Amino acid sequence: MPSDSRLHEYARYSGIAVEISATMAVPVAVGYYADGYFDTHPWLLLMGIVLGLAGIIIYLYKLGIQSQQKPQSFKKNKQK
Repeated sequence: MPSDSRLHEYARYSGIAVEISATMAVPVAVGYYADGYFDTHPWLLLMGIVLGLAGIIIYLYKLGIQSQQKPQSFKKNKQK
């Protein structure tokens, strides 16, 4: 059975995957259904795709910033 730290890593990466998927899926789904409602095919779907991609880029940027800051604070706590 995997150790607790491995399970924690799996949960963290699974959470990241779900967040990225939802960040893309929600705007695309809203754009798809709005296209059907307003009869504007494919413009709102394309807008949803662009918004989803922008959301993913912002999320990955923030995730990168957090990952650069965490190891430094961990090392400081470990040295004390």
